[in-house]
This record gives sequence, C-alpha cells and structure tokens, in this order.
Amino acid sequence: MHNLFKEFFAELIGTAILMLLGISGAACTVLTKAPMNLACAFGYAFGVIIASIFAGPISGAHINPAITIAFSVIGKFQWRKVPVYLIAQYIGSFIGSALAYSIYFEAIHGFDLDNGYNNDNITEPSMITAGIFITMPANQHTTILPAIWDQIISTALLVYAILFIGDELATPKLLQTLTTGLLILTFIIGFNYNCGAILNPARDLAPRILLSFIGYESRVFEPLNYNFWWAVGIVAPHSGAIIGAIGYFYMAKMRQSFVDGDNIFSLANADIIQAKSISLNNSSSQENGRIINHHHNHHNHHHQQQQPSLMTNRQMFHDKVNTEFQQ
Repeated sequence: MHNLFKEFFAELIGTAILMLLGISGAACTVLTKAPMNLACAFGYAFGVIIASIFAGPISGAHINPAITIAFSVIGKFQWRKVPVYLIAQYIGSFIGSALAYSIYFEAIHGFDLDNGYNNDNITEPSMITAGIFITMPANQHTTILPAIWDQIISTALLVYAILFIGDELATPKLLQTLTTGLLILTFIIGFNYNCGAILNPARDLAPRILLSFIGYESRVFEPLNYNFWWAVGIVAPHSGAIIGAIGYFYMAKMRQSFVDGDNIFSLANADIIQAKSISLNNSSSQENGRIINHHHNHHNHHHQQQQPSLMTNRQMFHDKVNTEFQQ
C-alpha cells in the first residue's frame, strides 16, 4: 500500500508536469499566431521526457490512461492498480492545466480583446484560446468517423512503438525516455491537423472540465454535436492503445520465435563442431587399433551424451515461446 501511494503521486506529478509544459507550448503557438505547432509539439515532447525522468523509477511514468489500460490488457501491468493510476493521471492533468492557466490567463484575455473575440459587453472567452488547452475538429468539414479513425491509428502506433522500444531493443532507460519524447514530437506534428493529436484521454478531458468552470462553460463540449469530447477524446485513444498493445503482443511472439529458432540451430551446430573437435584431438593421440577402437566406443558414448543437449535446447525454445507474456 505504501508503494502504491508513492506510485499515485508519481503519476499525478508526472502528468501535471506533462500538461504544464505542453499547454505552455500550445499557448506560445496560439497567442503568437504561429503558422506551425512546433512549440506545442516540443512542449509535450519535453513534458514527457521530464515527467518520465521524474516518475519513471517510481511508477513507470505511464502518464496516460490509455497506456495504463493497454498494458494491463496484455499482462504487463496489474489490474488492481489501474483505478489508482487513472485517478492520479486525471487529477494531475487538471492540476497541470490549472497551473498553466494561472500563468497565461492575462495573456489569454488580452489576446481575445485585441482580436475582437470579446469586448466589455461580451465577457466570454473565445474558442480560439480554448484550443490552447483542449483539442477540437480542424474545421466544419471534419466528421466523427475520420476523427475517431485518426486517433485509433495514431494511438495504436504510439503504444506499439513504446512497447517495442522498451521490450525488444534492450535500450538503456534514459535513451528510452528520449526516444519516447521524440515519438511524441513526431506524432503531434504528423497527426495534429484533424483533431489535435489527442493520444492521451487525460490530456484532453481534464482541461476541458477546467475550462467549463472558468468561463468557457458547455461550449467546450459542443463540437460534433457533443460527440467529439468522448468518442474522439476518450474512446478512440483507448481503443487504439489496446489494438497497438495486442498487435505488439503477437508480433513480439512471432519475432521471438524466429530469433530463438535461429539460435537453436546455432547452438546445435556449435555442439556438433565441438564434438568433432574432441573426436579429432582424441584420434591424433591414439597409437594402435585397440586404442582407436576404444576411442570409437568413447566417441559413440560422447555422441549419446550430446544428443540430450540438443533436445534440451529445442525444449527450452518451445517452453520460452509457450510461456511468453504469461508471467
């Protein structure tokens, strides 16, 4: 229980760090009217890196409900911890969003005034500045199904890549963290247009709730007839993450069986070469037919001893494949 308490706070603080840096980058993009979302992408990418450095040794730095559930589906995370992690991630996202708003609220208000999005008679903040915190459809032509498909594909690829980097490449922890940050950077740049590269349900829902309390009201839930926030922001990332994890589960088994199959033949060849080497060395030391016959019998006995070793290697291979991911 004590360790679970630590994991809760690690996930909470890690997600808060992610959101604070990510929203700060998004604020730079929106408030300066930058033509590209590079500041936002770098903000979330380095948010992941810093959050992972902090929370990784304690909780594994999931900082994403979709990743937590996907890992549990394939047996890489305990189901009993899932509610604790999810609560921590959503609270952390809310806190990080609130901290970011406390830093930029004057700039946000000034931006809306300067651009005519509100005035003294209209005090409602604009949906333009809401985009600093939440994701929205690209335009009126974006429909629900392409937006859902966008998030399923992008989140599935993200989770598959994270699992592969962590499990298959034996990458040092710090390099894993940096590589994951680069993945986030790439995915935000590549999948930003349709619906803002959500990839993380906590990253979108918690700040949406915050905005509804500070003047934006129900407008933040209106896109696509009130379907965007839950279908695209929650269901699609979770579905994509589970698909990516299951895809990795079976691809890893296939890859492992292929690699281990090659290793078996290598081990078998090494055993045969070693047996031949012993046979030749013993033959050169013999001086008469009696000793040669004795060596022949010894060689047969040695060959019989080697055969179980080959069978043992094959059995080890089958055991490893059959027990993969069952731990």
